[in-house]
Amino acid sequence: MNEKIETLLFLGELLMRSGAAAERIRRDLMRAAVAFDIPEENVILHITYMTLMLNVKTEEKSYTAFRKCPIHGVNMTVIDALSKLTWVAIKEKLPLTTFKSALERIERDAAHPMRNWEVIAAGLTCGGVCKVFGCDWTALVITAIAASIGCAFKNLLGKYKYNNFATTTIAAFIATAFALVLPNFVATDTPAYPMIAATLFLIPGVQFIHSVDDLLNNFIMTGTARLIHAILIVGSMTFGITLALAFFNVQDFTKISITPESLYLSQTLGAAIAGAGYASIFRVPKRLIPLIAIGGIIAVDARNIILVQFGGGLALATLIGASILGVIAQKANQWFKTPSTVFTIASAITLMPGVLIYRMLFSVQNITTIETDLLMTGIRSGVEAGIVVIAIAVAVTIPTILFRPILEELRNREIFLKKKAI
Repeated sequence: MNEKIETLLFLGELLMRSGAAAERIRRDLMRAAVAFDIPEENVILHITYMTLMLNVKTEEKSYTAFRKCPIHGVNMTVIDALSKLTWVAIKEKLPLTTFKSALERIERDAAHPMRNWEVIAAGLTCGGVCKVFGCDWTALVITAIAASIGCAFKNLLGKYKYNNFATTTIAAFIATAFALVLPNFVATDTPAYPMIAATLFLIPGVQFIHSVDDLLNNFIMTGTARLIHAILIVGSMTFGITLALAFFNVQDFTKISITPESLYLSQTLGAAIAGAGYASIFRVPKRLIPLIAIGGIIAVDARNIILVQFGGGLALATLIGASILGVIAQKANQWFKTPSTVFTIASAITLMPGVLIYRMLFSVQNITTIETDLLMTGIRSGVEAGIVVIAIAVAVTIPTILFRPILEELRNREIFLKKKAI
């Protein structure tokens, strides 16, 4: 029994380390427990942001074990592989040793630093988002170069295990500095846009979305901790951006518009680039990257149509765009046999209002010198950003909450019928 519990906690740690939401951790652990012939009603699982506690009762004894997980990243390939492994464990009754060996192999495959092409993808992600904002193609290239340099520095500091918040601040400073300097050497009609888009590879969109997911699934403490962590990351980003603006004596940027006034094909291309880029950053399985690029197009174009053609507000338009994406992801989940979050997260983050969030923090940081109307603009941006983040998270999460019980019941029935036939 002790070996089974340790294996379950190992599974949970890999999921937590890879950025899985609390409900997914609970679901996959319970599925694995059933595969190990442990009745679900005999298992008590307690999840916090950095600790897993598992209690298993038998007729003779009660076993309790803990596992700490101080490292949090995002690796959708691991989440996808672990989800498939737990289903295979049930269908084929995998021996415990085989299951544990599979976990160790998945851990080894995931344990590699950010590759050079992933650094370039981070730059293209920011360039794509910049294009969605309305920049020209030259500004897209400037943004991509600045963001890639910032991401390379973040990767380098990460190898030396620097504090995560300090690393984020330094990366934001470097990316913003290059975004401010490069337009002096390359002519562009939209020189301000690289400044607001070059740091968006740092935006903790997964943490924001999963914090709401956790709260909606009654993991209150985990969701709150995840939300606070995400806000601290954005605060570190904003501090780095503010330092760069002060160093280069750049004035306030909060009046720059990021809302489209017309519909252009270039916005669609930018959404595809951003979606594929975020998929690469989050280490989505390569076979799914083109699908996520399409998901980015669906989400951004649906939002922009509501904004431009129907005059809807940003929050409503974002809710509709993300909802369409979330519903489609439920069907894609059946087609490609992978968790719906693998599709939706990277695609939906193209809608993330990172600029609005650090507009508010910029205003708060400069509260002693900023004018009243700009301060109110910053606060309004923060409130709007919060509503938009909630809209994205709810739109992505609700279809899963509504359809998951039905889909899992159908899959469990299918497994039962196969076992009965055998």
